[in-house]
Amino acid sequence: MSEPYRPIACGLHDTLEDRIVRRSACRVEWTAGSGETQVFTGRLLDIAVKGGEEEVVLEDGRRVRLDRLRRVDKTEF
Repeated sequence: MSEPYRPIACGLHDTLEDRIVRRSACRVEWTAGSGETQVFTGRLLDIAVKGGEEEVVLEDGRRVRLDRLRRVDKTEF
């Protein structure tokens, strides 16, 4: 069972939305459910809500819960 979702700060949400609107590539780091750090470099496509949890949609099709993000480019979460 996963941990309860914790909403992220509005400023961090704005950072993600900026990357999506600009369609700019970025480097994203997050902690997977297994505890391992994952890294993706590419575009963010959207922010979606699934079961009350917000997720960022990566261009390779993966979805990452926003509260698992650790860094987008130089912005720490």
